[in-house]
Amino acid sequence: MDKPRGGLRVVTINTGKGDGAYRQRLAVMADRLAELDADVIACQESFSCPALGLETAEFLSDRLGMECYWSPARRKVRVFEGECEVSESGMAVLSRGPLVSATTLVLPMDPADGERVAQLVQVAHEGRVVTLANVHLTHLRDADDLRREQLLRVTGACRELAPAAAMIVCGDFNTTLHGPVLRPLSATLIDAWEAGSGAASRGTLTRLGVDGPCVDHILALRGGSACFSGSRLVLNDPGADGIFASDHFGVMTDLNLKLGGCP
Repeated sequence: MDKPRGGLRVVTINTGKGDGAYRQRLAVMADRLAELDADVIACQESFSCPALGLETAEFLSDRLGMECYWSPARRKVRVFEGECEVSESGMAVLSRGPLVSATTLVLPMDPADGERVAQLVQVAHEGRVVTLANVHLTHLRDADDLRREQLLRVTGACRELAPAAAMIVCGDFNTTLHGPVLRPLSATLIDAWEAGSGAASRGTLTRLGVDGPCVDHILALRGGSACFSGSRLVLNDPGADGIFASDHFGVMTDLNLKLGGCP
């Protein structure tokens, strides 16, 4: 897909920690992302295991030639290739342009789930600054109130940082667009898929099938100076060996910065 002149291409992908055929998955992920020519990539479950020299964010940053901001999170012992290793499932933003600012936001949490953080960055692009939040909300099944609290903490921080700028919130929300968390916020948030694809709803959680739920989103705060176009699923085809990049598909959109903003 050709990138519109002056547009900011954004991708969000849950990279799947160190699960499964990690090394093969990571190679597929880097190849597929390179083909997309993205300007900003928001990664969730960015695996880090220093004892084994494994760093998802660093690997992708090096392969793609992009600046990286990584936030450690959810440190614990995980099984990797049959061995128990201390690792983290962090957050990462990769940017082709300079990062004007970058901070990690601690979110409300439930001890049954553990630590949750979001990233809040500002990216310089075509003489303008775009504010982007990278989120991974709680996975607890009956925790819509907590997800809502986490999301409102993020959107509030975005508005405090840049009340009149283009503001994007993307990542793995662990909830569908029309569920009880995001549906009440439809007057505040614009979905890139619905605004920029004209296509039917899609599934992103691949382990539940292509027709499974969509929990990965790119949203804009309504009233900002941004509109979406050309939204589509990405990283949704396997490598030559049949291995997919992750157990999530990614979502990509082209962000057109307009003075009038979105309706």
